[in-house]
Amino acid sequence: MTRHYCKASYTVRFDRNKKMWVVSKFERKHSHRCCNEEETQFLRSHRNVSEGDKALAIGMRQSGIKQCNIVQFMKNKVGGYENLGYTPKDLDNAVQQSRTVDDDIIGDVNRTLSYLQSKHTSDAGSFFKYTTNDEGELGNLFWSDSTSRADYYFFGDVLAFDACYKRNKYNRPFVMMVGVNHHHRNIIYGFAQLDNETIPNYVWLLNTFLECMNSKMPTSVITDGDKSMRGAIATVLVGVPHRLCIWHIETNATTAVHNKEFVSAFTYLAKARISIEEFERRWEHLISQHGLSANKWLQDLYADKLLWA
Repeated sequence: MTRHYCKASYTVRFDRNKKMWVVSKFERKHSHRCCNEEETQFLRSHRNVSEGDKALAIGMRQSGIKQCNIVQFMKNKVGGYENLGYTPKDLDNAVQQSRTVDDDIIGDVNRTLSYLQSKHTSDAGSFFKYTTNDEGELGNLFWSDSTSRADYYFFGDVLAFDACYKRNKYNRPFVMMVGVNHHHRNIIYGFAQLDNETIPNYVWLLNTFLECMNSKMPTSVITDGDKSMRGAIATVLVGVPHRLCIWHIETNATTAVHNKEFVSAFTYLAKARISIEEFERRWEHLISQHGLSANKWLQDLYADKLLWA
């Protein structure tokens, strides 16, 4: 498009009054011939190798079938090359990328487990535990060293954890379990990498954490409000007060509302030391002032107001 000096484009902006994204500019004039309907599937933006085709191609490649024969089979399967939706190079790249990722995963898993095993040799108080699936692949992993375990023994009254700290290239949630010491400094109790964010996986994590910490229960738990976390906490940490971290609430409010003035006023209200009646009055005024009575996220947040911390 740049070589043809094509001006065709459109601009999207967020309309604060309508509380929605709108198209603010649209230029339809092209400086070159546009693709017809039969050609659009071969544009880079339209080409896509489905997960089904990729899995089939990987299986055929592992069976020793040549790439050219795989492409021929795929073409015949859909009734012609024009119905394929991608080029032979796209399919080859998808297969190669999958093989590279699989090799990386196996290598990273082996290196990680070897490191944790050697760590246990030099630090007898360290702890790690993991699960595998039916194919022998790594599922969940938790680890903690002797210093972290000692910190939890002395300071493990409040436990905070979430899976928003970082996601690796395999798109698996990375969980940090932290607390606060007598100097009001953050201390780390352990780390975990989960297969995915489900109640069973979080139940496994909490049970493993308690096993690591000699069954010592925290006196309170603070999380980001994830529903799977909440379900696991109710199952494993029975009777332990659970609260929602105000920092995460503020961060999510910025994403859910797109109104800096509201977020600022909301943060002030959430931290204010006022009576229940005064809070209710200010909340109703704040929602009405910004026209947010229909915002589902705020409705759910208000329903959990007793959990804010």
